[in-house]
Amino acid sequence: MANNDNTYEPIDTTAFGSYLVALDQAQVRKASEVDQHNRREVTAYASTANKHKQLVGEAASAYHIISGRLEGAIKGHLGHQQGHFISGAAVYFTKSKKGGSLMFKTPSMYFGKQDLDASEMISPSYDALAYEFIMFRVLSKDDCYKIYPNFFISFHKDGREMYKTSDILNSFRYQIGKEEQQAYDIDGKLNSEPLEIFAGEKAEATQIVKRVFKSFADKCMKLKNTEDTNIVTEVCRNAHDFGDPDYTLKMFTCLEVFQLTKVAGFCEQPAYEQIEL
Repeated sequence: MANNDNTYEPIDTTAFGSYLVALDQAQVRKASEVDQHNRREVTAYASTANKHKQLVGEAASAYHIISGRLEGAIKGHLGHQQGHFISGAAVYFTKSKKGGSLMFKTPSMYFGKQDLDASEMISPSYDALAYEFIMFRVLSKDDCYKIYPNFFISFHKDGREMYKTSDILNSFRYQIGKEEQQAYDIDGKLNSEPLEIFAGEKAEATQIVKRVFKSFADKCMKLKNTEDTNIVTEVCRNAHDFGDPDYTLKMFTCLEVFQLTKVAGFCEQPAYEQIEL
């Protein structure tokens, strides 16, 4: 189970265990490293530790609210998405004005380290989590969380590198004018119409996130202004039960939420109207 003293003892023979060990190397100074005979050093450490604890608590509270609202909005969106796909509704339009829709299908997901023999399956137990992780990274583009070198998340059991754009596009079913299409043809060439439908989905996902961020602007700004990576890491490591089967992907999705707040135009301080009093 997740705890608040940041004292996980992961099994470093697993890919994720190794990743947690790597994260530990960037943690704040531990009490055992303080010279207990140096009163000034002890006092300074206590003050820093108390401030750190306060900042972690504030960021964790903000994340809890933001993540809950995002998950609820995404679950609702996926429900509508499925209904539209089944009914053949025209939700998005191609450049040639053809109406279409798409439906997310959770891919198999594996987390691994390149110098380990096997990767660990981290496929989530519900679609919304996979969608959040994948689409948040799509929306963040170059600002997405940088997974440490030599580690990867693949959509293929035998994969040894990060998933590719093709893996993302193939994680959806596409329908143009009630006729199902594949993102790629049999020769691996990208079909333009499914890509145009995906562009509509990306724009909708952007609006969903922006609405949540705007509705909870103060919480969003708290996450955006949390620059200390140690605080972000601690919040995300402790945000969910360590025994949760979805823990790995939830932690990475948490890191993506922090990154998403820093994308230009997503999380902004409200421009309050000013009047003469």
